[in-house]
Amino acid sequence: MSNELDKHINAKLGKYESAVDAEALWQAVRPPRRRRPFGLVLLLAALLVAGAGSGWWLRKQANPVSASGTLEQAVSFEPGTDNTSSSATQTLAHKTSSAAAPNSVVPILDVPVSTQADKAPVTNEDKRIPSSFSTSNTASANSAEQTFPAHASTFSKEAEGLPTTPGVAEAAHPDGVVSTEMPPVIAAPNSKLLHTSTVTLLPNLEFLAVGQGVQPQLPNLVVAEMPSAPKQKMSPWFVQADAYYYKLSRDLTAPNDSVNLSRWAAARRGTETVLEATAAEITLGYHHKKGWQVRAGLGFTQLNTAFAYTATTTEVDSIEGLQMLVFYPDNSVDSIYGSVARYQTTTYRKRTYNSIRQWELPVMGGYRFTQGKLNVLLEAGIRLQLQRKLEGDLLTPAEEILDWSTTNWYRTGFGYSLQGGVQLGYSVSPRVSLSLGASVRYAPQNYTRSTAPFAERYQMLGAQLGVQYRLR
Repeated sequence: MSNELDKHINAKLGKYESAVDAEALWQAVRPPRRRRPFGLVLLLAALLVAGAGSGWWLRKQANPVSASGTLEQAVSFEPGTDNTSSSATQTLAHKTSSAAAPNSVVPILDVPVSTQADKAPVTNEDKRIPSSFSTSNTASANSAEQTFPAHASTFSKEAEGLPTTPGVAEAAHPDGVVSTEMPPVIAAPNSKLLHTSTVTLLPNLEFLAVGQGVQPQLPNLVVAEMPSAPKQKMSPWFVQADAYYYKLSRDLTAPNDSVNLSRWAAARRGTETVLEATAAEITLGYHHKKGWQVRAGLGFTQLNTAFAYTATTTEVDSIEGLQMLVFYPDNSVDSIYGSVARYQTTTYRKRTYNSIRQWELPVMGGYRFTQGKLNVLLEAGIRLQLQRKLEGDLLTPAEEILDWSTTNWYRTGFGYSLQGGVQLGYSVSPRVSLSLGASVRYAPQNYTRSTAPFAERYQMLGAQLGVQYRLR
């Protein structure tokens, strides 16, 4: 009986199933992927990397090499005889010592010296060391620590005479002026030769030939503190690039408290999700030596929201079909035909990423507290809106989907908002510094026109990352 009934219904009515492909409809209305401002993010990353690299390079170039210490002079002895030559090498090595002035720059010299003993006989005549030469009995031939003067051409000298010593000859000018040229060295037979060379940077050094068994007397050179290099004068002008990331909050109301408009505003709040805002700017500023600063430039801000709407519709259609079946005791069936209602349900889904893009002119002023390489900046100002562009979809009071760019409900021209924040900065070099802080924006004006059936405005709270470069 059941099989016969099924066959009968199938023969009379057929299959009245909807031929609508729900998956095909969903593919047709599937929104495109959200377009993130990757170009803007890449540009900001490139600016930060370039700023950090230039700061590192400038810091490396700006810091001079400083050292403190003394120079240790090692003197080698070689026996020399008549008709023979002897050579000595004098090496100036850098050695750390507390006797050196702090932060002094000590040049290091490595001067090879060779001498040639001539055949001039050694006389017993006493030779006096010129008064322009200074000696100290505290130095020895094997271990003598000498400090190198900051200015190699000037020495402090004491006009003290050296006791006459047999076998010691002076290598000086006949007039008592020390010669800067290489004079001959007179050596006694079977004597050890102590030799110091004349260096062009040290014109006041003399050459001594000391006989065997004579204690050598080395000059005591005193290091004077080298004057520090003058600090570079910093320009008060600077260029600053900043990137912002904000959390959005929106206020959407119906001004006249109409029931329909209030219901519509509630429907919009249910179909639109507030996401985030991103911004970037580059400014030129002036920093006063007392800490005050002002800057202005060009900025770009984008506010992002997501629109998602789902609608279900049911269509009713009448067709001729089976209205009733009558079963009799003898298992016979009568079919009653007539008008039959057919229901067709359709579900629509639409998702769109909305954006409000605006070009701005930021004018900011603040005060900077500096402590070493760290600084804290308190800043506030105004952002003048130059242009605004909208893109996306929204719901009308009739619950229809409307393209945002075709409506005249929003302001697209001149406007303004207020901004304030605090930043913590670190000086990578005298000219480059990085900053990280918090920023807040407040919009006193509505984003909508006065003729719009609703009022809408946005507030922002987020983080700021920046790099600053002081001009020359």
